[in-house]
Amino acid sequence: MNTQNAIEKGKDAVERSGRELRAEIDDLTAQVEKLTGELGKLGRSGMRTARASAAQGLDALGRTRDDLAESVGRELAHVEERATRAVRERPVQTLGVAVAAGFLLAMFLRR
Repeated sequence: MNTQNAIEKGKDAVERSGRELRAEIDDLTAQVEKLTGELGKLGRSGMRTARASAAQGLDALGRTRDDLAESVGRELAHVEERATRAVRERPVQTLGVAVAAGFLLAMFLRR
């Protein structure tokens, strides 16, 4: 069961990171939409300033994306490390879980 718990905790961590990533993307999308609305108000005279702001927003979006991707990568590496440790600690139990999961998957795929 320890292996299963480690896998579940890993899945939870990845899902949490995914939700955080979605929230960040939604926030950045809202900011870009707001910036787009402000562009219409600025007119031609403020176009250069607006373009610079948009470029900064896109740069921030790229940095945020990279940071989140790095965070998710670290979390996945941590999950892999925990799963490997669990397999080393209880190889027979892990093998049993893998066989059971394979059997269940085969049953679902036959239908």
